[in-house]
Amino acid sequence: QYRSSDTLAAFRLACYERHLEIVKYFIASSHETNVDSRLGDDGITPLHVAALNDDTPLAKLLPRNGAKVDMDWNDQIPFQTAFEQNSIGVFDALLPHLKFGPVGEQLITFVARKNYLDLRNSSATY
Repeated sequence: QYRSSDTLAAFRLACYERHLEIVKYFIASSHETNVDSRLGDDGITPLHVAALNDDTPLAKLLPRNGAKVDMDWNDQIPFQTAFEQNSIGVFDALLPHLKFGPVGEQLITFVARKNYLDLRNSSATY
């Protein structure tokens, strides 16, 4: 018997193991695969997985397919996780998707205070 939990488990594994073509397949073919799904008991999202794994292709794919870049996990949105992990490619991939309202302003302040990255030298276009 097919269960939706099987689909989520396979989607999770594809994200963690960097199988981009399989992730694309799930996005294109499954009504039960949501790019914003919480992938485990800890509530991690696919974009956080991309940030933790320094997986820039996944970080580019998910927002193009509707993933919300402001979903929280471990008190951080994926942009912050990428920043903390020094995942510059993911950081740059997510930056154009941020809306610079109050949250965006807080993030830029966060980046400036941490002083890990000089935004002027970032490859992202503002």
